Amino acid sequence: MLTLLVLLQSHEDPDLEAFTYQNVSTVYFRLGEYNKAAAYLHGAIERVADNAPKVKAELQCRLAQSLMR
Repeated sequence: MLTLLVLLQSHEDPDLEAFTYQNVSTVYFRLGEYNKAAAYLHGAIERVADNAPKVKAELQCRLAQSLMR
């Protein structure tokens, strides 16, 4: 429920929204919920601004790692 509230509040700022998705993904990854982690990472990748290719590449790398587990 808290996740939903944070995502709703961050919806107006794409960078904050991507950061929130990344943080939620990290929590799921640590809990061993790799499919959920991958889904949230994919959401973060979609929300990262196109002018941040380094961040997008890092997120894509993390997504690949979570899918390999």
